[in-house]
Amino acid sequence: MGVSSTLSEDKSEIEITSYTRFNVSLPDAPYYVAYAFMEDKIKGSQANYYSYELASQTGYTEADLPDDLKPLYQKKSTYGTIFNDVAREIYDVYGIEGSLSGSIQKGELKQHTYTIPVPSSIRNLGNTTVIAMLLDAYTGEILQAEKDRD
Repeated sequence: MGVSSTLSEDKSEIEITSYTRFNVSLPDAPYYVAYAFMEDKIKGSQANYYSYELASQTGYTEADLPDDLKPLYQKKSTYGTIFNDVAREIYDVYGIEGSLSGSIQKGELKQHTYTIPVPSSIRNLGNTTVIAMLLDAYTGEILQAEKDRD
């Protein structure tokens, strides 16, 4: 699977094209493609249930925590942080019906192009990326995903 995207000149829309190649032949394509518009470097607050401030309520001591959580013990119960990979919009969470239709031939490249408005929730377009996801049409399970590398 691959994905590429192009921002319109006026920066109001993004055209996304996904490419999927299968290693099997199937009479029908029981798959959909979905797209997620992601943003990095979002400042926000994080609740911290491992903080020394909550130790009397949670019963945690620093010694109780696994090594990867120990640094949280010294932080306040709420602290500022930077979030990455924040999904701003998902088109469509259940997959876009008809995005992969017809039969699948082994080795054949399937392509889907979709144009979406840039989400109003985006704070900085320079910190965004697009993810294409191959979904099982029956279960909704994500079988494969790829990030636009541009």
